[in-house]
Amino acid sequence: MPVVRDADRAGLSGISRTLMTFRMAAVRGAFRESDLNGANITLTLHTEPGVVFAVPVVFPGQACALSLAAPRAVAVPDGAGGFRERSLVQLGAAYDHRLVNGRDVTALLTGVRDLLQDPARLAEAMG
Repeated sequence: MPVVRDADRAGLSGISRTLMTFRMAAVRGAFRESDLNGANITLTLHTEPGVVFAVPVVFPGQACALSLAAPRAVAVPDGAGGFRERSLVQLGAAYDHRLVNGRDVTALLTGVRDLLQDPARLAEAMG
């Protein structure tokens, strides 16, 4: 699994550059051992339409794995007696209970949910 180092300080453009470098390394078969060591958290993206739930695997040495399934349209009450369409994704986590407390994972999931619900805040947070 390729590792994005210092993602908390890289900003969205830095993370995007790193991911493009990884894509090119994958195409060329040019990953270095240092590209694949030292991950703490894995993010698994399941963006194929119709994939609504995925259970991530926590690799040995990692603390947590998050899964983000494909967005799907759902009907929600609009507050005026009708309904409107809203995009929904399933966000899940698996974690090593020896390293991480469930309360902390719940706080992480809640924070990610809050950012996904507010795109302007998400863009600001990503720098």
